[in-house]
Amino acid sequence: MLERLSTSHRYLLLVIAAALVILYVVPIWSIRLVAPQYPEGLGMTLWIDRIVGHSEFDLQNINLLNHYIGMEPIIEASIPEFRYTPYILGFTIAGAMVAFFYPRRIMAYLGLINLVLIGAAGLYDFWRWEYNYGHRLDPDAPISIPGMSYQPPLLGCKNLLNITACSYPHIGGFILIGVGAILSAICLSEWLTSHRAHKKVMRGFLAALLFLSACVVSGPVDFKSGAYTCDYCKMSIIDMRFKSEILSPKGKVYRFDSIECMLAWARQHSNMVQARWVSDFFEPKRWISLEAAYLLRSDTLPSPMGAFLSAYATPAALNRVRAQYGGVRLSAEAAIRHVEQIMSETRPEAHSHE
Repeated sequence: MLERLSTSHRYLLLVIAAALVILYVVPIWSIRLVAPQYPEGLGMTLWIDRIVGHSEFDLQNINLLNHYIGMEPIIEASIPEFRYTPYILGFTIAGAMVAFFYPRRIMAYLGLINLVLIGAAGLYDFWRWEYNYGHRLDPDAPISIPGMSYQPPLLGCKNLLNITACSYPHIGGFILIGVGAILSAICLSEWLTSHRAHKKVMRGFLAALLFLSACVVSGPVDFKSGAYTCDYCKMSIIDMRFKSEILSPKGKVYRFDSIECMLAWARQHSNMVQARWVSDFFEPKRWISLEAAYLLRSDTLPSPMGAFLSAYATPAALNRVRAQYGGVRLSAEAAIRHVEQIMSETRPEAHSHE
């Protein structure tokens, strides 16, 4: 138990400490709501010390929406976890640094136990907060249905009356998953070494586990102009302003030269769609989820496959283009209907680039 860690594992602990420091500056979790009165969606992200709306007035609008069904307002000051979570994270980082300077196997094992306990406690605390939030309802609320609760999902999507709520890890959440995978690999490798396992088998297993943990696709993958062909129309993806992507449940990325191609492909392969992203017209390297994007249909701004769709990260950016080219803003659902109408009038083979 007091044997020294290998040099490579010692420096992996330093990588873990650096990765955990990043959690101070990136969000951990994301919750998104879509309702008829907010077709573009509302969202909020949880950081280690605060809760922030996806856009300026999202938290205000979420509280307004929740008021009608009797839910308590989301107030950052009423969530005590935000006050002590930064210290817990600091303690974990300090533990990794101590293990780097005192590289003993027991330190790696204790680090893994600590991470598992903190992770389990954090998920339970998050679930408990959601439970209380969704069950403690004002009986005098404008909309009151006996026996109805509005607990958001811990992971995934859930329909609450006419509201769809989705909850997923954000950047920080995936960092924690990666840290757990690396630390598990270190502990398993050290345990196998201490039991005189074959070194080649041990190293191969460690390398495979680290490779898989590093290669998990959880978001859009950027690419260069001309590097790929569209998975729908098979044309080369040249104009980066309109590119889009789909992530399948198995982690495969499908790339498209336009929003319309992505939506047409998704319509034909609905069971292969985990997430959909579009690029920002002004900053093509900036990816936005389809549901969070501000979409424009302008007959004077052609997109590669002729549906005249473009995407923007902010209302100001959309209005800037609309002032020059005209057009109308579309929700994701309206864009899907627009593309379906085009598909009903023509065949994919008849499409051509502008």
